[in-house]
Amino acid sequence: MSIIEAYFGGLAAFFSIWIFCMMQVIPFLLAYMVGATLIGSASGKERITLFLTSGALVFVGFAVVFVALGTPTTSLSKFLFRHQGLLNQFGGVIGGMAGLYLAGILTIDRTAGSFKVIRPLAELLVGAAVALAYKPCVTPILTKIYNLSGVAETAGFGGLLILFYTMGMFTAIYALAAVILWAVSAKPSAMIQTGMIKICGAALLAFAFLVLSGSMTSYKSFLVGRFVPQQPGHVHSDGSMGGAAMDHSGHMDMDTK
Repeated sequence: MSIIEAYFGGLAAFFSIWIFCMMQVIPFLLAYMVGATLIGSASGKERITLFLTSGALVFVGFAVVFVALGTPTTSLSKFLFRHQGLLNQFGGVIGGMAGLYLAGILTIDRTAGSFKVIRPLAELLVGAAVALAYKPCVTPILTKIYNLSGVAETAGFGGLLILFYTMGMFTAIYALAAVILWAVSAKPSAMIQTGMIKICGAALLAFAFLVLSGSMTSYKSFLVGRFVPQQPGHVHSDGSMGGAAMDHSGHMDMDTK
């Protein structure tokens, strides 16, 4: 297993049947990246810069948590597992506040000096919150990676592979977000842009509801059960049939053949 294989494994998952499992994260990451860019800049280079920096911070927040959850022998992983319930609820609150902000219900003075600190922190926390709520289906590539990251002797290299897998995922998400922003910006219309921002806010509020109500597992079960072909011997972490899966206690359910 190489870092290149891990990267393209994450990228390829976006264009495979596994995208339905990734829908646990894709709509919400897109919602924040697109909504925060539209609401925070006028146009042109400023918008591009904001999109790149905001997306990078969301990626960092997501990657730190996702890598930690995939390396269960590390101290950070053990901390996250120990306090996962509380942290997940906190993440739901963060997602909800971001949704309220984009929906126009929660107002923040973007000219205030404190906003320059709040914004990047919020982006890191949104990424982390989505990663905490994510219950990934284990693709064949992830199976190989988790076999390495779950063992103390190879956890470091396994974590590096998870990072590159995440980079592959985000490459596709970044590209899709860029296309959406281009489409919205192609015909400058305040009504269209405002409508898109509110849609993004509604998506993040839906994320907050799923997390705070404990419905994320049911949401995953619906997606996987409805769209992913069932295969004998493969069981998801929530008990539904389909592809192999890992829950956030670090246990994997895979074909035992």
